[in-house]
Amino acid sequence: MTTSQFLKDGQHDLESRAAQAVERLLGDHIVACSLLDRGFTHANVQVRLESGAEALVKFPQWPRPEKQRHVTAMIEHLRQHGIPTPTVLAEDVAAQVSREPVVILSFIPGNTLSDVYSGLSVSERERIGVQLGESLARMHAVEISDRHQGELTLAELQRRVQRAKETRLIPDEQVELAAALVEG
Repeated sequence: MTTSQFLKDGQHDLESRAAQAVERLLGDHIVACSLLDRGFTHANVQVRLESGAEALVKFPQWPRPEKQRHVTAMIEHLRQHGIPTPTVLAEDVAAQVSREPVVILSFIPGNTLSDVYSGLSVSERERIGVQLGESLARMHAVEISDRHQGELTLAELQRRVQRAKETRLIPDEQVELAAALVEG
């Protein structure tokens, strides 16, 4: 199925934009997609490509190319230090090819913590908490431009916890848990 055939099937504007970005940046075509409504700073579209790959197409809600460049560079830097992150498949933060800022990442399947947290046992919550803490500690130890990633990550986490409180997209108990982890 070509992108033009896919678009004729009556997909939403965001899905059409994702199809165009995938075609321009990856030279591939979308065969299935779905909108993800969990992004705080990006509109996200999960896609399955004709090549068989799964990806996440991210459109910033407040385009700032300098921030986009920093985020994608940080993802690659953390990956080089052994921290599991999605792979940056393509980016056009200056909108030179795709006509709007966009980043395409490999898709990592799984459930979001906010979707499964309430159904977890206390021991499962503790195990996940330890894993999150270990991952955060590893991120904090990575240096970027003479600053520890931890300083940058902590500021970003504080901002995101505040945004989660304001938007109320995440249940209060989970936001409070995140706030305790960030402040603790």
